[in-house]
Amino acid sequence: MRNRQLLACIVLPLIFLGLIGCYPSSQRTLAEEARIKQTIEGYYAKSLEMWMSLTMGDLSGYLDLDSVQTYNKVIVLEELIERWKHALKRGYTEDRREKHKLYFRFDSIEIAGDKAVARVFLSGETAGMPTYPLFVNLGENTYRLRRVDNRWRINEHNYSSKFLYERSKTEKLELDIEKIQEEIDREHRGF
Repeated sequence: MRNRQLLACIVLPLIFLGLIGCYPSSQRTLAEEARIKQTIEGYYAKSLEMWMSLTMGDLSGYLDLDSVQTYNKVIVLEELIERWKHALKRGYTEDRREKHKLYFRFDSIEIAGDKAVARVFLSGETAGMPTYPLFVNLGENTYRLRRVDNRWRINEHNYSSKFLYERSKTEKLELDIEKIQEEIDREHRGF
């Protein structure tokens, strides 16, 4: 009996200390996962805000702009905004942009040091015929993130769309607003 009490006095505190030792590590992982989720959700929230206001803003808090693909995300979003602004200004189209809800299902997040991979299923509203802007790819999305200045930033985005929104993962795009406006004018003049 005395051996069992002695064993309990030694083993139980060791188990307890072992559990406490694991607790901070799992808490850190949960906190990192929450930051990664905030980065991905924040990128879409900010992009949609800019899209709805037709005003470009700063996405560097969400995107690793050293990556060609994420740099191109910014350029193409600015192109879309400029296209809409010009088409509206010229009366070529009615403003039919609407903000729709976007739902995130995080299937997995894997963290390895300063790199992470998040697999996310994006879904949207199903009532009516909601149209989402081109930068929203409903369905399966895989984000590779990198910790930069102690913040998680997206540096690669793979998705199931039939076309690549950014148009290139290897060559940086350049924004040419004048060319965009000329293309839109040509399209609407019938040339």
